[in-house]
Amino acid sequence: MIFKSRNSSFDISALVFDKDGTLIGNLESWKYIFFEYVKTAQGMGYDILGYADRLFGVSSGRRDAPLLTYYAGEAAILTASALWLSHALPWHECRSKAREIIDFTNQHLDLERIYQVNPGAIELIKHFSSKLPVCIATSDSRKATERMMKYLGIEEYIHSIITSEEVAHGKPAPDILIQLSHQLGILPQYLLYVGDHEVDVETSLNAGAKSISLGFVSAKASDTVTDLLELMELNAS
Repeated sequence: MIFKSRNSSFDISALVFDKDGTLIGNLESWKYIFFEYVKTAQGMGYDILGYADRLFGVSSGRRDAPLLTYYAGEAAILTASALWLSHALPWHECRSKAREIIDFTNQHLDLERIYQVNPGAIELIKHFSSKLPVCIATSDSRKATERMMKYLGIEEYIHSIITSEEVAHGKPAPDILIQLSHQLGILPQYLLYVGDHEVDVETSLNAGAKSISLGFVSAKASDTVTDLLELMELNAS
């Protein structure tokens, strides 16, 4: 089908969304999760804030900081490193305690805060799901992605999901989109990937897919839009 963006139109066979920052959440959401990790560690007797802030890049203000770009499994690695640097525990204990911190925290997060849906996301998914496969390709885990879909009530509208857990190399390597194209039986050039970060654009470029940069301008993207509502307006008919 023909998909319209601000300056272009694309002949595509599948529409693919990044998850975090695109369909749900923003910088404040990721900061909330980070400080909940720190709070859990504090409750276990470990003050890791200083080193954790540096490792996650929370105060850096950079869009390429780990806080915004880490894979699902890397949260525990960064937290273990903060434990090592701040308390000099044996590394195997750092790994174990970091996993406890992450697992406990994830079970007690306020879902309303972490699954704050971005305007236009659900409308876009429902609108296009009857026209072509709508998919999610994310650095998060499958469990977290499926939990988000259930919370938002969009399971029936998502054709396929692919996560960083299921590929050899995460974004910006092309693996996540190449594997999705194989699952769908669609050549990568007929995928359109919508994401809120330069790493999403580079993933698309490396896979030979098309991309739309959401909320920022990228010279490498096929096109750019301000937000999902703009995409909805452009493709309302």
